[in-house]
Amino acid sequence: MISEGDVLKARNLWFSVWLHPRRQMQDVLQYGLHKKAALLISLLFGLLTTLSYSHIQAFILLGELSAASILVILVIGSLMGPLLYYVFGLLLGRVGSWYGGNGDVEATRKALVYGFFMPGILLGLVSILLFGIAYVQAYFLHSNVVYIVYRIGVFVHNVASIWLIGIFLVAFAEAQKIKLWRSMLILIAFLGCMAILFIVIDQITRLFI
Repeated sequence: MISEGDVLKARNLWFSVWLHPRRQMQDVLQYGLHKKAALLISLLFGLLTTLSYSHIQAFILLGELSAASILVILVIGSLMGPLLYYVFGLLLGRVGSWYGGNGDVEATRKALVYGFFMPGILLGLVSILLFGIAYVQAYFLHSNVVYIVYRIGVFVHNVASIWLIGIFLVAFAEAQKIKLWRSMLILIAFLGCMAILFIVIDQITRLFI
C-alpha cells in the first residue's frame, strides 16, 4: 500500500514530468501531498531561482556583492518559493473555480510542486552550472570550445524554460479539471505574479550594491 509522500520520493518524477506532464499529474493526484517535503522543495526552488537570476549572477561575476549581501539575498529569495506555494497556490486554486475548475487548492499546490517547482529546480541547477562555466571561461580558460558549449547550454536552458511554462499549464489544467485554454488564461495572471517576484528580487539586490 502506497503511503502519503511515496510518490514525491520517486526519483523518476523529477524527469518524467518533462515528457509526460499530464500522466504524471494524473498519478500524483491520487495520493496525499507530503507537506514537509513540499515545503522543502519550495524553499529549494526559491533559492535556486534567486541564484539563477541574471542580475545576481552578473553582480557576483563582477564581484559587486559581499558575502553577507549574497547570503541575505539568498535567504529572502528562498522564501519566495513558500510564498508561491501557500499564497499563489491558494489564489490560483480559487481563481480556477471562476473558470469552471474544481477550486481544489491542494490539487493546485500539487501542480506547483510537481509541475513547476521540481522541473524548475533542475533548471536552476543547470543555470548554476552554466554560471560556473561562464565564470571559469571569463577568468581562467578563455577557450572557444568552452564558449561554444556554454552557448549551446544557454540555448537548451532557454528552450527548457519555455517548456516549463507548458508543463505547468498542463499540470494546472489537470489539477483543476479544466481545458488548456482556460488554464492559459489563469497562467497569464500567474506569470504576472512571477514577474512581480522578480522585480522584488531585483530591487532587494540593488539595495546591497
